[in-house]
Amino acid sequence: MLLDGTKGVSLLVQQRDNVPPGEVVSQLRKAGADKKYRHLLHRYLHELFEKDPSAGKEYHGFQV
Repeated sequence: MLLDGTKGVSLLVQQRDNVPPGEVVSQLRKAGADKKYRHLLHRYLHELFEKDPSAGKEYHGFQV
């Protein structure tokens, strides 16, 4: 199944109470080990910060 990354990231940010940011970051870091999905981690963290700056503050270092 193919998913739209932009819509998927938005959905995960909207559902952060049901799918905690720690779980999303963990899964995206595993998937991004080959750098193929690294952009999704950056997009997710950016959108999460835009929605709630304190929600993913412990993962800020992954955006550098």
